[in-house]
Amino acid sequence: MDAFSPDWSDLPKELLAQIASRLPLLSDYLRFTAVCKPWAAARCASRPPFERPWMLPFEQPHHAEDGHLVFLPLANRRPLRLYVPELFHRWICGASRGWLVTVDRRLHMHLVHPFAHSQIPLPVPPSIGMERLYPPQCLRGRSLLKAVLSADPVVDPTSCTIMAINGATGKLTFCRLGDARWTVINDPYGIYSDLVHYNGRFYAATADPTVVVCDLASPVPRTIISASAAGRSGFPNYLVEVDGDLLFVARLRCTVLIEHGEHICRTVKIEVFKLDNETGTWVETKDLGKIALLLTHDQAVPILEEEFPGCKKNFIYFTDLHYNYHAMCRFEEVGLFDLENGALQPFTQKELFSPLYEPSVFMTPVLYPGGEARSPANVAGPSQARDASA
Repeated sequence: MDAFSPDWSDLPKELLAQIASRLPLLSDYLRFTAVCKPWAAARCASRPPFERPWMLPFEQPHHAEDGHLVFLPLANRRPLRLYVPELFHRWICGASRGWLVTVDRRLHMHLVHPFAHSQIPLPVPPSIGMERLYPPQCLRGRSLLKAVLSADPVVDPTSCTIMAINGATGKLTFCRLGDARWTVINDPYGIYSDLVHYNGRFYAATADPTVVVCDLASPVPRTIISASAAGRSGFPNYLVEVDGDLLFVARLRCTVLIEHGEHICRTVKIEVFKLDNETGTWVETKDLGKIALLLTHDQAVPILEEEFPGCKKNFIYFTDLHYNYHAMCRFEEVGLFDLENGALQPFTQKELFSPLYEPSVFMTPVLYPGGEARSPANVAGPSQARDASA
């Protein structure tokens, strides 16, 4: 090194910690601590910033064959490439509390923490009735449609429950850490489209529209109707927590025959209901405050106007691009809905959500398992973090 060039790796630890603590985004924090070993030591002396959801873009929404993941933080939309060797040949079924729910080619399931490089085994996914027709690697994408954790498995391993939607039947299924198998909840309420853990309980939504609460304490696990939203049936219906409130979102659609028996599906209206915790009823609302909602084909994601340039508060953005071969129906649309006046509007700023046209997995990153309950010094960090475009 030139004698007159500064040695940036030799900055005082206190200064590095101050710099790291001032970085507003977790993605920038990861890039900073991946520069060199002395800079990585700043992780132990600073608290990582909180960040809004990250997305696994459509190029690899559910799989990471070579162990690399490309995340897209919604706050700045600068792709971040991470090397997570635990994800070799894994399919990602969902994300919850900073953990990824994965299944490999032999249908072995794990919870994987992409930043701490830790994993927890889960039972083999429940049967979907196609095991004799297809090899396991063809079934892993159908095993579970969505999975939600009741607690962080590091903080509370004894009470951590994983609730999921079976990919073939649409039924609810769950397991606890250490269980030998998944338990299917047999109820008469049809196919589930979404689920969430809210105020210590699992809620799930069907297309009726009905919302049920899962009772896992009874000798035979069951679901109890929480309340039926007053709106019309939609599919999918969504459940999402926003500022401590549980929202039920019905996406109403119509189908139009194109040709040769093929249909195209279009969104015509969106209705939002808020759970009144005192009365247990759903009340329609047209006010999301400073929040906007992003609806994909299977999940609702709250986003803040100030954290997502170009986004309008109290608007619902929806995007979908997939094909249902069984129903011969095409889902191909992007638009926005003004919740206050109930008007659909054409969406001209396609670059705003350009990576979101196809199915994606969203997660709110948690750098250390257990969040603030864990010390950064005791948890391994990511082995590699850099711009995906590099």
